[in-house]
Amino acid sequence: MDSVTEIHGEAVRLAKLFSQTNVALIEILQKVIQKNVFVELGYSSLFNYCTDALKLSHDTAYSLWKIAAKGLEVPELKERIARGTISISNARKIVPHITRENSEVWLEKAQTLSQRELEKEIVKENPAAKVRETIKPVAEGLSSIQILLNEKAEKLWRHAKELQMQEAQSAVSNLELQIALLENFIESKDPVRKAQRAAARAQKRQRKSPDVLGVRPKGASLAGRQLREPIPAAVRHAVNLRDQRQCAALLPNVQRCTNRSFLEVHHCEPVSRGGTNTADNLQTLCSVHHKQQHLKVGVRPNLV
Repeated sequence: MDSVTEIHGEAVRLAKLFSQTNVALIEILQKVIQKNVFVELGYSSLFNYCTDALKLSHDTAYSLWKIAAKGLEVPELKERIARGTISISNARKIVPHITRENSEVWLEKAQTLSQRELEKEIVKENPAAKVRETIKPVAEGLSSIQILLNEKAEKLWRHAKELQMQEAQSAVSNLELQIALLENFIESKDPVRKAQRAAARAQKRQRKSPDVLGVRPKGASLAGRQLREPIPAAVRHAVNLRDQRQCAALLPNVQRCTNRSFLEVHHCEPVSRGGTNTADNLQTLCSVHHKQQHLKVGVRPNLV
C-alpha cells in the first residue's frame, strides 16, 4: 500500500469502521441500561462499567454513556448519528438540552451547524453553558480551576475572604482562601476525620465502653430493639476508620469499588434476622451495592 490512492482508501475505510463502531457501542450500551447489565455484574454505575469493563477512556465513556441514555428518550438522536448526519461531538453537546418536546429544533441545529455555531446556540439558551467547569494543570504542582459563581456565591466568596483576612491580619489570595475553605469543610464533614477525632478522645479518656468496642449491652434484644435504635456514633466511627469512606464491595475484577459518594451502612446479618449494630456486622457500601446485597438475601435495606 504505497500509492496515495491506496492510503487514502484505507483511511476512508477505517474512518467509516470507526463511525460504525461508535454507533454499535451506543446501541449495546442502551441494552446495558435497559437490562441493568452493569448492576448485575456488580458495577456501581454505567460509567464505571464503561471504563473498567470495556476499557474506554473517561471522555469516550462519558460521551457514549450520555448519548446512549438520551437516545432512549429521543430515538431520533441515535438514528441520525447512525446515518452520519450528526457527529458524536455535536450529539454530546446537545444531550443536556434536548428533550422529546424540543428534539426537532436541536436535532436540526446539530445537523446543520458547525461545532462553534452550535455552541453559540447552546449559550443563547443557557448562558451558564458558556463556561465549562474544569480543573487543568498549569505547572508542576499547580492547577487552575474554572467555575461559575452566581450573585449569591460571589457575595459568599467575598464575605469568606474578608473573614479570612481578618483572622490572618494580612491580605489573602484566592488560592489561600480555597485551601482554608476546603480544609474547614473536609474537617467538619469527612467521616474519617470525625472517626479519628473520636478515637483520639477515647484514647485520651483511657477507658473502654461497650459502644466503642461495638459490643451489644447485656439485656438488649437482637431484632426488635435494633430496628428502633440508631447505630451508636462510636460504632459508625469505627466503621468509617476501617472502610475509609469508600464502598467496600468487590467488583468482578476483584478490585474494590471506588465509589466515595452515596454511601450507606449495610448490616451483613440483617437486623430482622438478629443482626446487631456492631462494627463487625457493618459494612460501608454505595447505594447500588447496598441494594444488590439485599436483593441476594431478599431483605429490604435498614437505612439507619
